[in-house]
Amino acid sequence: MRQLQSIFREKKPIIGMVHLRPLPGSPMYDPASMDMTKILEIAVDEAKKLQDAGVDGVQVENMWDIPYNRPEDIGYETAAALAVGIYEVGKHVSIPVGAECHMNGAECAMASAVAAGARWIRVFEWCNAFISQSGFVNGAGGRVSRMRDRLKAGHILALCDVNVKHGSHYIIHDRSVKEQAMDIEAQGGDAVIVTGFDTGIKSWNVKPQSGFRSFLEAVWQRRILRNCCPLPMGRLWAVRLRRRESGRTLWIITGQKLLWTGW
Repeated sequence: MRQLQSIFREKKPIIGMVHLRPLPGSPMYDPASMDMTKILEIAVDEAKKLQDAGVDGVQVENMWDIPYNRPEDIGYETAAALAVGIYEVGKHVSIPVGAECHMNGAECAMASAVAAGARWIRVFEWCNAFISQSGFVNGAGGRVSRMRDRLKAGHILALCDVNVKHGSHYIIHDRSVKEQAMDIEAQGGDAVIVTGFDTGIKSWNVKPQSGFRSFLEAVWQRRILRNCCPLPMGRLWAVRLRRRESGRTLWIITGQKLLWTGW
């Protein structure tokens, strides 16, 4: 918290997103209709509007570089364009600016942040791993923290997602959200970000310490899964999912960890 207060005046800052239009190298980039000059004009305009609306900081990211590359496939052109975007936004606002690069391009974000003067980077997967929309993604904390040290950029914070959107976390389903957050803290992340299912959708009202039981309660309460009926069984829970096309029923028997599933 002390580190965040070195950037923001507010104890609970609001950070607005500046989504750069498709950058050079991405499939949707079209210099004929929107070159870098136009991309920067839009980014600066959006950042100013966010500042006027009262946000405490803005984060610049390559949101429209879809489909996203995995970290090892992100090109130099992306780092260069992202850095230019961050720098240009920073020149026109008085609030702090951060950086993020899809998909979990933490090294790209760090390089851009150092060059452009950003105060933080967002890291989707600091430790552990998940199956993203772009494929398997490993934790980046070890690589990025060493890169930050080499670049003498200790002032740039790493804000790290736990159970980030954009993919599946089933491969680490035996670890609760609380445990994953503790991993981030233990592995040197500077702050934890809790996100919803997707951009624009708020996070579920699930208390990490309550474990999988609270997850099931939230599933039932919000009807996230169709035809879902969690049933208490002492210390266990049973979840019934009905397959629409065949009428067959999937039962999941679970406690803190997945115990059994079958049709």
